[in-house]
Amino acid sequence: MDGKSSLEDDAVARIDAAAAQTEREAQVAFSVLQHIIGNDQADAFDVRLWNGARWRNLPNPRFTLVLNHPGALRAMFSSPSELALGEAFIYSSLLLV
Repeated sequence: MDGKSSLEDDAVARIDAAAAQTEREAQVAFSVLQHIIGNDQADAFDVRLWNGARWRNLPNPRFTLVLNHPGALRAMFSSPSELALGEAFIYSSLLLV
């Protein structure tokens, strides 16, 4: 029983660590968005993260930018250009809905 309990404890610990990592990544994404966009166009669009969290959670946004993984913002802005934005869209890092 101790072996199974230890495996279960390890699995739970890994799940908890992954959840905490995802939460940290979401907070970083929100901070980056706030820095880049701020309150400009505050009612224009919303952002939904890979974990379902919403940045503004607007009732009627013109569109929603969906970031499909934690590296999506990096893909878009690490070398800001139309090409980087297009590649992020083509490779499904982001969607517009």
